[in-house]
Amino acid sequence: MAQFSGNWGVVTAHKYLPDPKVQVAQAREWGVAESWLGGADVSALIVDDARRAGRSTSWKRQLPERADWLQRIQFLRIDGNTVFFATPLCVGWSVKQAKETIEAIWSAGASVYIHSEGVTLAEGADLKAFLVLVSKQTNAAAVASHRSEAKEGPAKAFRVTRPKPPKIVLESGPIPKGYCVYRCYSEDGALLYVGCTAQYRKRRHQHRAQSDWFGEVVRVDLEAHDSQRAALDAERVAIWEERPIHNRRRNRPPTVQ
Repeated sequence: MAQFSGNWGVVTAHKYLPDPKVQVAQAREWGVAESWLGGADVSALIVDDARRAGRSTSWKRQLPERADWLQRIQFLRIDGNTVFFATPLCVGWSVKQAKETIEAIWSAGASVYIHSEGVTLAEGADLKAFLVLVSKQTNAAAVASHRSEAKEGPAKAFRVTRPKPPKIVLESGPIPKGYCVYRCYSEDGALLYVGCTAQYRKRRHQHRAQSDWFGEVVRVDLEAHDSQRAALDAERVAIWEERPIHNRRRNRPPTVQ
């Protein structure tokens, strides 16, 4: 078996990600191979099955193989090595997960390669644009998964009564006193609705009483704005770019290039 090439591959099975067999094939084609490292036969592929991952905020519990490997490479010191991920969401399907994974790999002396983007993130690179991409792709994947599951589910009998809303809807922070943009998310992370209001509590009560989809809401992110104009502009951009499930499509806002 050949000397270790310095190429690692991280593969994860998850509903948001490409088929693991595709990820493995791409990693092999890129240069991940079984090899010798420090006189021992080790696998350069780290594989986790997170297809049944729940809503735990601790991604390390969902990806135990990755978490263990990230801890071990801190002691191995793999300076100059590169770690393969098939897509941005393979690095992490949340901003926190992606950021912590990259920083752990950097701290071990390695770089991160994103196959779908053809980009290598070396230590010290600005992650802002990449993490924005992760956030957008995560929301798009959650929306697609949400719609797919709704489409494939059993047909529901006609009913007049509305679904019972959850007892608790968590807001992301203090409720603004003035204008704000609010984003409503489902349990699986899908963006259900984006709205704008100067009286959030009143608007929330209206949704609870009148909006069929509000029964699916478990979290609302609030974004304060200084004026009605600023809030309306931010709402239009969010609806155009983030494609919430229950908003009607609007015209392209002038601030979007």
